[in-house]
Amino acid sequence: MKIIRLPKVEDKVGLKHSAIYEKIDRGQFPRQVPLGPKAVGWLEDEVDAWIEARKAERDAADGHRSKLKKASEQYLCDSKLRAHSQPRPSAVPTARKSGEKAEISLSKRKSSSDG
Repeated sequence: MKIIRLPKVEDKVGLKHSAIYEKIDRGQFPRQVPLGPKAVGWLEDEVDAWIEARKAERDAADGHRSKLKKASEQYLCDSKLRAHSQPRPSAVPTARKSGEKAEISLSKRKSSSDG
């Protein structure tokens, strides 16, 4: 078991002292241990466990996001398949000029069954 001082804790967790002390006050970070009248340190094992807990939270969130992403991709794939399996509309947009404005209208496509 090793005791590490604040600069090493900051380096390990990527937070500055003010954020570390705020998290301690909220019960979200390991408490320091007294080393003397004006010196404190942290148990390295506890700091490492805190880092591992953050990693586990991230991985759990990534797993949830991965499931959502797969479901979303499946929905998009299914909707594309449905769109391709439905008959196409018989109206085709055509453009013609009327004065200076271009107008777009739908004209019926002649099919061989219409005669």
